[in-house]
Amino acid sequence: MFQRTVLRAEMEDEATMPRPGGGAQRGFAAKRKVLIILALAVPLLVANYGMYGWSSLAVRKELTSTAQSVEAQAALALKAAAITTGEVADARYSQRGCFLGSVQLLQLKALSSPYVRSLNVVRNGKVTCSSVGGAVDVPAELFAPGLALRTGSIRLLQSHWFGLEAPGIAYVHMRNAQDGVISIMHERYFRDMVDLPSKDRYRSVVLRLGDQYVYGDGGMTDTPPVFINQFVSVRDSNGVQVFVEASHKLRMMYLTDSVVTWNLIAVAIGLLMALAVNFYYVRGRSFERMMRTAIANHDIVPFYQPVYHAEGALLEGVEILARWHNPGEGYIAPDVFIPYAERMGLIDSLTLSLIKQVQHDLENIIHLPVGRTVALNVPPTMFDKPEMIGALERFSGFLQQNGLRLVLEVTERQFVEQAETERISTFFEWLHRQGILISLDDFGTGYSSMGYLNRFNFDYLKIDGVFVNGIGSSTTAEGVLDTIIQMAQKLGMKTIAEKVETKEQVLYLVGRQVDCIQGYYYAKPVPVTELNQYIPIAAPIHGDATDAESPVPVPAGNAGSAA
Repeated sequence: MFQRTVLRAEMEDEATMPRPGGGAQRGFAAKRKVLIILALAVPLLVANYGMYGWSSLAVRKELTSTAQSVEAQAALALKAAAITTGEVADARYSQRGCFLGSVQLLQLKALSSPYVRSLNVVRNGKVTCSSVGGAVDVPAELFAPGLALRTGSIRLLQSHWFGLEAPGIAYVHMRNAQDGVISIMHERYFRDMVDLPSKDRYRSVVLRLGDQYVYGDGGMTDTPPVFINQFVSVRDSNGVQVFVEASHKLRMMYLTDSVVTWNLIAVAIGLLMALAVNFYYVRGRSFERMMRTAIANHDIVPFYQPVYHAEGALLEGVEILARWHNPGEGYIAPDVFIPYAERMGLIDSLTLSLIKQVQHDLENIIHLPVGRTVALNVPPTMFDKPEMIGALERFSGFLQQNGLRLVLEVTERQFVEQAETERISTFFEWLHRQGILISLDDFGTGYSSMGYLNRFNFDYLKIDGVFVNGIGSSTTAEGVLDTIIQMAQKLGMKTIAEKVETKEQVLYLVGRQVDCIQGYYYAKPVPVTELNQYIPIAAPIHGDATDAESPVPVPAGNAGSAA
């Protein structure tokens, strides 16, 4: 293309190019350290928080299992007692007088049930016959205080009419409102059910029967339990309910059982994340060093894409596009390295390098016809930097000495982010006084605002290729395209359609009086050594087209967005 050594000799020292300050480098290193620390700490925090929640669920699961087991035992005992009591209530001997034979039958029936201590026949609201006391005549409310005479009633009895030492649990089965059987069950069976299976794991297990509570220490009360730790409650449809409370140690048991495993996994994940973060930053720094070297050696070079008048296909000017071919990586797309250059503060150095190379090209290799334009895409953040403003002013002066004009292309997205202050309007006025034209690039792709189009004085409006691609295939895209063209014409701006690739698109745009066309239909981005063949454009836009008029494919790796 041209000798890099000659070019470098004619340019200013590369040390004068703007570079990110030491603060930016320290900020980069600090960010890397913070992210590595977070990568190590976050998995540990998440693991321990998750482990705490998991231990709570595990405790609840164990308590529920224990409560269900106790409830099942209690329900089984009550069911057995209910069957025995029901059978006695329905038997004929219980409905006769309390003779010796009746008492013996009651005794045999009580002995056959593992849970029943005594069976007591109720007639006319009184206990008249008992497997323990024989023939008696005791009102039911004295025999079992507080016990309701209805089938299924349960009552804890602290004492017994017949003087039995241990308390009992009464269960009722009534044949009718006045006649039935009261069975007295062994309280010890139910107390054994709630006796703590493991003092280390459970603080208390409480069984509710009816409206009363049985405790593992043998206590029986009408007062519901009060819990300090995590607990669960399981009940069935017969009024049996079991409460199980965890000990102070149970959660810690689960935590200590899994803390090593969970934290080892968290540390492993944290190390992998930290390595990934470090790899990302090391790769980023490697890419940054590679890009700095490329800028310093002018390996990122300007390509030129011609822009033509729509009517007559006369050259309007050229747009400068950055292209980077790295010997090790091959072609690196502009939409990869340009956003990176902006993030890392290298965009100013890159822009200055491109300006100097373009100036060298125009002085030594190519001579554009007088009156043509040279378009350069610049980020609005450069408008605040005196060294960049000075460089643009000098470049514009050089172009004007050769009969050319500089066009600054401002991407719509970047411009909107900066267009909230008066400084942009003031700066645009200064640019126009310097003879520099302004173009709004990629218009219509998401941030469009009639307000700032009317407020700021743009010379060109570039229509994004997404609307051009819709010509002939999308009425919606064509409608938006027509609206953009009419709007720009009413605002006195020249229109440039990008990415034009077919004759159909050219004819459509010419019919809408678009001013300029840029795209592969006429010319691809080319190095300066190939630019001459595109200056005297010979392909007609009206009449028959030949195969020679077809767009020339861009070489592999050259595609991408402009600088």
